[in-house]
Amino acid sequence: MELGAIRWIEALPIAILVAFVKDHQVRYPTTKGTILVPERYEYLQRMDFFKAIGAKLPEGFKRRDPAGRFVPVRAVESSSGVHVAAEEIVQTLRIGDLDAESTLRHCIGEIVDNVFVHSRSPVNAVICAQHFPNARRSQVGIVDTGIGFRGSFGENTTFHRLHLGQRDALVLGLAPFVTSKPQTGAPYEHSYGRLGVGLFIVAEVLDRVGGRFFLVSEGAGVDRRGGRHHWSSVKPWRGTIVGFEVPDEPLMSYQEATRAARDKARELSSSRGSTI
Repeated sequence: MELGAIRWIEALPIAILVAFVKDHQVRYPTTKGTILVPERYEYLQRMDFFKAIGAKLPEGFKRRDPAGRFVPVRAVESSSGVHVAAEEIVQTLRIGDLDAESTLRHCIGEIVDNVFVHSRSPVNAVICAQHFPNARRSQVGIVDTGIGFRGSFGENTTFHRLHLGQRDALVLGLAPFVTSKPQTGAPYEHSYGRLGVGLFIVAEVLDRVGGRFFLVSEGAGVDRRGGRHHWSSVKPWRGTIVGFEVPDEPLMSYQEATRAARDKARELSSSRGSTI
């Protein structure tokens, strides 16, 4: 892997790189590899990239508390760590609205928890987040190397008969109140309850406030921005990549965006009925 070829590194690329390396280490434990680091790698050290993949390099700088500024890359090892991960990620976002913050914390927690419920990822959930004060935005990455959306839906008899394609599986995964595992709670309760709303709410809220939402699974990818889903074919990824960018200066209030996203979720769910 040639890290020197990467001209810019942010939260999402770091999460992807760590998931890729850790997955290779798990699947091919006897294979040795070489990582050629860039000439200046202090940023990677601050984000705990080398620690996350089990490597050590000397540090010539003083570390500061990352709380509220960034979440160093790491694997969330079990569902018990989901609440902490969700809280840390939300603290890097500049939302300024307690209700919207609570909703996004819940939805981000559901996205992370989905890795343990759906993916069977050998590297668990790799997370990373950072606020960029100059760009006035935050970026979040949540990555796994599991069975992906189509694999998860394919394990459910209800969806297996639909013979979903890669893009079909993402469309279904982005629909509100759709999940390949049974629900265990009521909508918007303050626990992570397999509600099938996490991806939908985050994508809807971010689109309304001027952010971006990325989703990749297998060979299909979607970039939600400007009120549209921009679809593309990508180099197949084993598992799922979720990334999003949150602006410091929203186009509308997070409270309004959250309310509209909730209303749309219920409206779509009601109109869909039992057609799936």
